[in-house]
Amino acid sequence: MALGTSGTVSERHEAARQDESKITAGQLARAMRARGHDVKAAELAEFAPEWHHSGFRGDGKGMGKTYFFPASWRSDEREMRLLAEHVAARRAERAEPRFAFNVRFRKSGRRWQPVAEIIEVPAGKRLPDKATVIERAQFERLQPFDGRDLEAYEAADAFERRMLGGAR
Repeated sequence: MALGTSGTVSERHEAARQDESKITAGQLARAMRARGHDVKAAELAEFAPEWHHSGFRGDGKGMGKTYFFPASWRSDEREMRLLAEHVAARRAERAEPRFAFNVRFRKSGRRWQPVAEIIEVPAGKRLPDKATVIERAQFERLQPFDGRDLEAYEAADAFERRMLGGAR
């Protein structure tokens, strides 16, 4: 990936901005709100068919992303309705507490030991970056083993089998 002429955004981002057959998530969100759909650009991002690096973020944490959609969706009521339904479904998911299996590390002598972190994420809060979503039943089975040592690259299911001896 090369930087564009501005020196901060990718060439692909510049090309997508110039392409009249594409609009950004913000432009689509404005068009959808004008038609009565309650959505935000950030909520549309996960449904975007394309994204490109949009330059360095102001907080110093890497590069930002711009999400692009087909420009035809700006006037396609069916696509807007489907996107609004997907956004509403995601909001409903976030309105309930979620459960996750995560790996954290603790210092053990000279090395770092991976340990299991079994967490309940309150409604509306983000999951940790690399956490794996698990069901409530699995959360309840694994909760007593929170903080136990993990084997290398051990996932939630393998950890559960090892802790419970293969029985569920």
